[in-house]
Amino acid sequence: MCVTCKIFLRGLLAPGYFDFVLVRSNGIGNLMKIIGVFVAVFSPIVLGLAAGTAPAREQSLRFVHALQENGYGDMAVEYLEILDKRPALPPEVREVWDLEMSKSLKAAAGAAFDAKEYEALMEESQKYLAKFIKEKPNHPDAMIATASWGDFLAKRALDLLRSAKTMAGK
Repeated sequence: MCVTCKIFLRGLLAPGYFDFVLVRSNGIGNLMKIIGVFVAVFSPIVLGLAAGTAPAREQSLRFVHALQENGYGDMAVEYLEILDKRPALPPEVREVWDLEMSKSLKAAAGAAFDAKEYEALMEESQKYLAKFIKEKPNHPDAMIATASWGDFLAKRALDLLRSAKTMAGK
């Protein structure tokens, strides 16, 4: 597979903090989309850093959320894995890391190649979500995470019901 899009975010905002490589293989359209996400997310951060107002949590999580919202869940997963290895990761980010990983895996599942990959990503997403809810039941985002889990289970039940009806009809 030909790799046509690479953006290196090495030391751009904080030296050694943003060591991340975005790699996509779907052509120049994705390159432009990634550049657009990057500019939309990081230009306010750069301006905020100049004024000394953009905390590291905002930087990291804004980028993760932008990736998730723009269909780059797989890139958000990789970025979170890189952040997890950072000893200087802000405690606020570490606190919601499992929740963000769950959201990123769910976003990646939306672009899954086939049903098997989708199921694997959703299962992994649920593991991170369950871990977050179990370890941080009093976190402000725990209720939203619990509702998300319930939503997932309801959708999963409907999918299984539809599959059963399809099989019964054959």
